[in-house]
Amino acid sequence: MQSIEVIKINNLVEVAINNLKIHFRSINGKNGWHQYLGSDKIGNIATAQALLLLDACNEDFNNKHLAYDFLINAQNTTKAPLLYGGWSYVTNFSELPTTECTSWALLALLKNYSNTKKTKKGLQWLIENHPDKTKDIGWGTIKSDIPRVYSTCLALRVLKKYKFHNSNEFQNSLSWLIKSQNTDFGWGEQFGHKSTIFHTSFVISTLVEIYDSNNSIIDNGISWLIKNFNFTIENSNSNIGSQEIIDFDYANGDETKHQRLIYFHTPLPHAIIALIDTGNIFNKNVFLALNEIVNNNNNGYWKHPNFNDSTQKPLWLIYNMVTSLKKFTLNVKNWNDVKKIELKNNKRILTSNTNPFNMKKFFENFIL
Repeated sequence: MQSIEVIKINNLVEVAINNLKIHFRSINGKNGWHQYLGSDKIGNIATAQALLLLDACNEDFNNKHLAYDFLINAQNTTKAPLLYGGWSYVTNFSELPTTECTSWALLALLKNYSNTKKTKKGLQWLIENHPDKTKDIGWGTIKSDIPRVYSTCLALRVLKKYKFHNSNEFQNSLSWLIKSQNTDFGWGEQFGHKSTIFHTSFVISTLVEIYDSNNSIIDNGISWLIKNFNFTIENSNSNIGSQEIIDFDYANGDETKHQRLIYFHTPLPHAIIALIDTGNIFNKNVFLALNEIVNNNNNGYWKHPNFNDSTQKPLWLIYNMVTSLKKFTLNVKNWNDVKKIELKNNKRILTSNTNPFNMKKFFENFIL
């Protein structure tokens, strides 16, 4: 029997959000977060993800406006091709704006700054840095990079949310993403690459945002995920963490330079999100994965199995783990009136904090 205890999830979310708040930094006039909490730098993606998570959890924070100001002002204003309007990495690759940084910044600014000149310029940068609007091709990290599934999904999410989904760049990239589905119905890092839990989950959740209802592409993808996301203790590390190595060349004046980035992906929370997004909230592996997140935290922090420095406290792990926890809680009606949810022989058994004589009526509308 698998069970979810409401109080454990609520307490963990509270502790993790508090960790986020106490690591807000003001350094040399810059305000926000770095991907490794406690660092003496302020990062663009980290600040964007922190703001997104605070909003997702409906958390007030006195310094939130300072973080928004930093993110807005971190936009590149150098009036040169491939630069003006985008956001870049602070540490790993600051020479050019990237699809990933720009997408995360625009997602964070959507709620309160969607109609500003800054966001409009950011959207223009994202569209203009699509490789070729006349072809079915997705985004890479930079314009000259090869198309990548993760980068393309981020860009598509941004353009959909900002209502730019009728553009040629959006439609052609969506077509490329669909064509990138493997014959086993999963997705990998690139077209033709082996299907992975992370990339398949990320694509499914992206397509759910784009389409009003499930279609055969999503249905086939979720079938692959249910079949392959067989969560056990033995394979928990590969489910919790994976890494994607990004190699590309870029022009720097008269010379060509090479750049390598490493993305530390988190398959487990994204699989939870994809399963919930497609109505599979009571899948056994959702319960197993949620409990893995709860049981393997360290006072509201998590470790990535592919990340060697165990002393670091990655903000992106907090973002991904808490996002999946909140996704579950928001898809359960009257969440705080429930004490425990159990699965036994594919049936759910519910323990409520309410009067037991009213339980039948209460549980009839339990799930959203």
